[in-house]
Amino acid sequence: MYTPDTFREEIRQAGLGIQTFGGVFIKILSNAQTQATFDAEQLRALLAIGERYPEIAAEMYVVATNE
Repeated sequence: MYTPDTFREEIRQAGLGIQTFGGVFIKILSNAQTQATFDAEQLRALLAIGERYPEIAAEMYVVATNE
């Protein structure tokens, strides 16, 4: 499991640069609860929040460059 800082640090230690750092989806319930509770519009909102606030997103990603 990574924090945003440990994730970025491991990418840098691998000799890569970080072009983009982002997040995907805010997970506030289990997968089964999410499917049973939220409609498509609400799921899009949780996705948008994850993109806006990657430090609290359920998943993180980087677009790495070869330095």
